Amino acid sequence: MKKTLKTYKLGFFITVLLVGLSLGSCEEYLDKAPEATITEKDVFGNFNSFQGFVEEMYNCIADPHKALAGNIYNHMFLADETLSNAPLLWDDGNYWFDQGRFLTGTVNTNVGTMNKRIWPLAWYAIRKANLGLSKIDLMTEATQQERDAIKGQCLFFRGFFHLELMQFYGGLPYIDRMLSPSEELTIPRLTYKETALKAAKDLEESAKLLPASWDDPAFEPGKATLGNNGVRISKVHALAFLGKNLLYASSPMMNESSGGSAVYDVELCKQAAVALAEAIKVSAETGAYKLQSWETWTDNFWVWSPSNNLRPGGTEVIMNQMIFDVGYT
Repeated sequence: MKKTLKTYKLGFFITVLLVGLSLGSCEEYLDKAPEATITEKDVFGNFNSFQGFVEEMYNCIADPHKALAGNIYNHMFLADETLSNAPLLWDDGNYWFDQGRFLTGTVNTNVGTMNKRIWPLAWYAIRKANLGLSKIDLMTEATQQERDAIKGQCLFFRGFFHLELMQFYGGLPYIDRMLSPSEELTIPRLTYKETALKAAKDLEESAKLLPASWDDPAFEPGKATLGNNGVRISKVHALAFLGKNLLYASSPMMNESSGGSAVYDVELCKQAAVALAEAIKVSAETGAYKLQSWETWTDNFWVWSPSNNLRPGGTEVIMNQMIFDVGYT
């Protein structure tokens, strides 16, 4: 009888112990967020998932003209159709006017264009681009075209968003790697020309990797979204912004600020001309972009679209606005 009681007690304690352990394990499992079980391989291992990661960088593009459009009381009449002789205050040299339109706000890509700010979103996108570039080797379940498409977009956005910042703040530290939160940030600020040349390298490499059009039948990564690839970054985007970047850097103002004289940097002008000529050549050969006809030239600026499913730009505008905009249907 005593042996039987001891056996029952032992069995009871073992059962309680096992139940306790299982409940503890259950709590630990329930305490985990769903995304905690997603591995880097899940995110970066194949094209569809990696492209989803890249897509957010498109939504980091801010349009200061739209951010300022509602503030009519500060003489910010930016649109051509607005009849006013009041200039934008920046045009009068007041570069620090209303900096909140650039500096304030949180990093939130799920807001409308009028609520996006260049400074926080540009740095966020640069970090995403560097993170993406650091994970390319994990993309093992992909074709070479798919890997090139991802790398090309990341390189473009890294160069593009540095250029976005340079246009307002001049030379910058060029962030071309992942930064550790524990490291001491001692990256030097470069001159405008030095920053522009680093951006040029990224944009030039991007142009080598991307197609002239994602709707090209020979470009497999674009087939899943065929007909809806109008805003995706292409070879023409990279070449056009490469030329723009070099042309800005060649200006007398930027040349002087970079330690030169207040004259054009002829060599950079030549490099800009080569890049822009190549963009025109690729567009002409592939039909990716072309000038609007005289009958439809206003499509560059506005279109009549009762269902609001068309955007201005037609066949001529290269960097068109995003189709999706929170708050607008």
